[in-house]
Formats: sequence, structure tokens, C-alpha cells
Amino acid sequence: ERAGRGLGMIGAILNPGLILIGGRAALAGEALLQPLIASYERHTLIKRDETPPAQRVRIEIAKFPRNHALLGAVALVLRRHGRLS
Repeated sequence: ERAGRGLGMIGAILNPGLILIGGRAALAGEALLQPLIASYERHTLIKRDETPPAQRVRIEIAKFPRNHALLGAVALVLRRHGRLS
């Protein structure tokens, strides 16, 4: 519940398009993901029903949970140089 609440607060401030769950939390898979999404929806200011599908925040398990920080840094560099939209 607390993780969803925290993500809801961050989502209200940053309005990210995607939130990736990595590290040890990713190992829990769907057992963590569905309750986390439900908690996020309860606590976020930007409600799913009020947002077009293309603009909704997606919460997913990282495909490479052990390398998520490195891949995020690479994505930031590629975006900065116009090679990733």
C-alpha cells in the first residue's frame, strides 16, 4: 500500500509515462504488480478514467531487473541526443 501511495505522489508531480519496477521487487512479479497498480490508482491525482489511453501511466516489471539503472541512464543519454523519443 505504501509503495503505491509513494508512486501516486511521484506520479502527481512528474506525470511519467512509464514506471518500471526493478531490482528485488521485480522478482515478485505479478504478485506485487497488481496490488501496486491498484494502490497507485487509489492515491494518484491523475485518475485512469480521466486520461486518454495513450497518456496513462504504465506500471510494469522491468525486463532486465538487474540492469535497470544502467539502461535508464543510457535512455536518458539517447533522449538528450535526439536518438530516442
